[in-house]
Amino acid sequence: MITHREHAEREGGQPGEQKGAASQLDHHDERDHAHTVRPPRRGVDAILPVPCEVGAGPAGVTIAGMTDEVSYPPEPWVLCGQLHVSVWLVPRGSRPSHPLPSGVRRLLVAGRAVVGTAWVDYQPGGVLSYRELLAATLVRDGVRPRATITGIWVDSVPSRDGGRALWAIPKELARFAFDAATGDLAAEAHINGRPIASALVRRGVRLPGRWPVRFRIVQDRDGQPRTTRVRATARIELGRSDWRIAPDGPLAYLRGLRPRVTVTLADFRMTFGSAPVAAAADSPVSGSSAVAGSR
Repeated sequence: MITHREHAEREGGQPGEQKGAASQLDHHDERDHAHTVRPPRRGVDAILPVPCEVGAGPAGVTIAGMTDEVSYPPEPWVLCGQLHVSVWLVPRGSRPSHPLPSGVRRLLVAGRAVVGTAWVDYQPGGVLSYRELLAATLVRDGVRPRATITGIWVDSVPSRDGGRALWAIPKELARFAFDAATGDLAAEAHINGRPIASALVRRGVRLPGRWPVRFRIVQDRDGQPRTTRVRATARIELGRSDWRIAPDGPLAYLRGLRPRVTVTLADFRMTFGSAPVAAAADSPVSGSSAVAGSR
C-alpha cells in the first residue's frame, strides 16, 4: 500500500516511481476491502442521513431487493465514511471532452470550468462499503446548479452495477491503495494495470459541529437527463492536497493544474437517491377510491 513517505518521495520527481506504486496495487486483492451490505432503512430514516454504526454490516448479508440477477441494493443508498474533494478551475483548452446531458451547460468561473475530484472511503455502517475516485463537472440546469460525473472508479461490483442501473453513473472497476494511518490520506488508483492518479490529502482546520450538504447530480440516460438527489451531514475540514495525474490517464486534462480548494467531509452520513414512489394501489386514498368505485 502507498504510504505518506512514499508519496512525498515521489513528489521529488524521480522517474519511474509511479510504476513501482502501480505494481504494488497489482497485488491488491479486492477481498481485502469487503463489499459490505446492510438492510436499507425505511420511513424517515430513508430520507435523512443516519448515524454510521461501527462494526455493522458484516460481508455476505443479503438485503431486500437483491437477487441473483440484481447484485446491488435498491435506492436510496444510505452510506457513510470519509470524503476528500479537491476543486479545480480548468481553462477552455484543457476542459474534459465528455458530453453533457441534454439541457445543461457548464457553469464557468472567469471562463474556466469548475471540476471536482474526490477520494471516498465508504465504510461499514452503510448499505455498501468500498473505495472510490471520481471527477465531476459543475453544470447548470437553467439557473439551478448541478454536477455531472464524467469519470468514476470503484472497487465494488455491486456499486458499479447499481450506479449504472439506478442513476446512469458511468462507474468502472479499479484497484485502490489507501493509507490514512496518520489522519491524512495517501491514495492511489489504477485501472487495467495503468495508474489514474495518486494524491496526498492533508487534513487541516475543522469547523465546529456537523454541516448539512445537499446537491443534485444529473447524468445522461438514453439521451434524457437523469437527476438524482444527494443529502448528507458531515464534519467539515479545510485542508490541502498534492496530486499526481497519469499523463495518459482519464484525468490527464488536469495535469499542470493545482486544486484551488480541498475540503474533507469527515464521518459523513449520506442518503444517495430517493425512495421509489409507492404504487397507487398501496395508497390509502387510492384504496378508498377503489372501494367507493366498487359499490
